[in-house]
Amino acid sequence: MSRCSTRPWTAIHEEQAAKVQFPCPAGNGRGPAQELCAVYASLLPGAVPERRLLRPDTVELLTSTARRGLYDELQGTDTEWSLGFAVNCILSGRYASAKAYGHGGSQSSWAFADPANDLAVCCLCNGKPGPEQHYRRVGAVSTAIYEDLNLCSSEPRSFTLPGGMGSF
Repeated sequence: MSRCSTRPWTAIHEEQAAKVQFPCPAGNGRGPAQELCAVYASLLPGAVPERRLLRPDTVELLTSTARRGLYDELQGTDTEWSLGFAVNCILSGRYASAKAYGHGGSQSSWAFADPANDLAVCCLCNGKPGPEQHYRRVGAVSTAIYEDLNLCSSEPRSFTLPGGMGSF
């Protein structure tokens, strides 16, 4: 990393669209929120068979906790991870089941699936407010979704935010 210079984040304007028209799996994911949500929905147990991307047993394998109790230096917390997804974390808010899994973008977006509630969510925000405001925004929006859909069947969880930012 010492060979890399950091660049400030900037918005990509329409006239610069060619810069993002080619996928870069290691560096970005761009596309309509509806399509990302459809990917997560296709992984749910209740997915329509012809829209299912993976067999249910494969989804179970990919979304089961694979790493627990290991401090994640990038995230600044010890979030549980499956083979590619954050599991049982603030991304899905206070009322998600322990089986919820998802992934976040760079302080601007997140998506998750909660198989116990047959719920897939994708949220895109304009702006990167800084880590603390982002974590609080993620938690608040995801919690509100469960409240609005009347899916608050469990006691609300609380989360310790990384880097001494308190809790949510």
